[in-house]
Amino acid sequence: MSLKDIIFKFSGVILYLISIVFILIVFAPFLISSFRFLNIDNDSARYMLSALVQSEAAILAIVVSLSLIAVQHAASSYSTRIIDVFKSKNSGLWILTGIYILAIIYGLGVILLIDSTDHINNKENFKNYIKLAYYFGILAFLSLVPYIWSILNLLKPSTVINMLTERITKQSILSAIEEGQEKPDDKDPIQPIIDIVRSSLMKYDYETVRDGLRAIGYRTNQIFKNETLNEAEGVIISEHLFTHFTRVGKLAARRRDDDSTSEVIANLQKTGIIMAEQRLGYAVIHVAFSLGEVGKVAAEQKLWEATWQTALSLREIGKVTAEQILDENSSQMADSLEKAMWQIADSLEKVGISSAKKKLEKATLKTVDSLEKVGISVAKQKLEYSTMKVIEALEKVGIVAAENKFGDVTVKSSKALLEVGSVATEQMLIFDVFITKIKATFEKIINVLDKQELEEAKIEVEDYLENYIEKVDEKNSV
Repeated sequence: MSLKDIIFKFSGVILYLISIVFILIVFAPFLISSFRFLNIDNDSARYMLSALVQSEAAILAIVVSLSLIAVQHAASSYSTRIIDVFKSKNSGLWILTGIYILAIIYGLGVILLIDSTDHINNKENFKNYIKLAYYFGILAFLSLVPYIWSILNLLKPSTVINMLTERITKQSILSAIEEGQEKPDDKDPIQPIIDIVRSSLMKYDYETVRDGLRAIGYRTNQIFKNETLNEAEGVIISEHLFTHFTRVGKLAARRRDDDSTSEVIANLQKTGIIMAEQRLGYAVIHVAFSLGEVGKVAAEQKLWEATWQTALSLREIGKVTAEQILDENSSQMADSLEKAMWQIADSLEKVGISSAKKKLEKATLKTVDSLEKVGISVAKQKLEYSTMKVIEALEKVGIVAAENKFGDVTVKSSKALLEVGSVATEQMLIFDVFITKIKATFEKIINVLDKQELEEAKIEVEDYLENYIEKVDEKNSV
């Protein structure tokens, strides 16, 4: 645990220690000089101590009541699960309560001494007892300052999120999944933060949504970077994590909250790139699937910016994943990364089709461009399975775009198909199979354009087909 984490965890205790030191330095000399000339009789001592004890008891009652109201308000605003945070992390309340109880008990004890005869023979000692009671009173009153500061800070969603984030560990996630099959949310360390995020989404509180998502992303990234995980554990944790992200992203998209949806996508992209760099193909598969699901809903809600961002995120993750495949010597690891590339292409297909159906031309064009980049990458790596998936995705997006009168998008899909097909041909990827598939794809697109009477687009696509046939003939002649 870092020094920063230690200070944050024990901030309440530190504040009270500072308060005590402050009292001793500032008020002690003044009180000592005042008591030197103080004449004390029984009635005045009893009156002053009684007033002090009563005020301490009243303040303690008010503070406890207001603290419980604050906890109730926070629980109703975000999640009942954060009550555990206040119980375990709100050390200030327990310290303040202890100080007041000690001050009250000591004050009552001094009052009882007034009627005894012991202090009559030793007034100086009795004066010290009263002096100490006043010390306790001043300490109790001044302790309200750091307590109020800490409770106000604790009511901030970002503070609660940071405290909840500490619970997200490899073991806590695995234990929650293994032991909580019937009620997994009860022990799930991620769920309380998701509750806060979902509640904030309903209020369009973008800052809290951002803080919650980034906290989860950062903590889980640390787990994958620093913890030793076998593949089974990694699959369980990644699937669990990205299930939460998918639900939040879909909710944000359905509420047409472009900012929050984009924040989910940005966090998925960042996490996906880290997973790809760690060569965790199974995790990249889950990231790509989540992005596809969120992007699809974003397109259905016509959130063009979030949809466009999804396509770019999948492209960036695909780029890093392809680079890792090139450097990977393990056949098992390479196979996992290739499956991740297939999932990236599949997710881009979903986003592209949804964008074309909702007539989001710019977002569809970005998706096609991303498919082209991913397709060229996998073709260069001679990944036949993924390259075929990209070709199929370009075919489906191009056809749906043509059916929706997006001739420019269909032309762009055909151009991307030419580029991917050319690289695949150069790499001799199942030569005859790919040639047959690409030619058939061009012909399907041309037929749809003909039915939709998009003549200009049809002519351009026919040119791309002829261009591709020429490249195949050149390759055959070599």
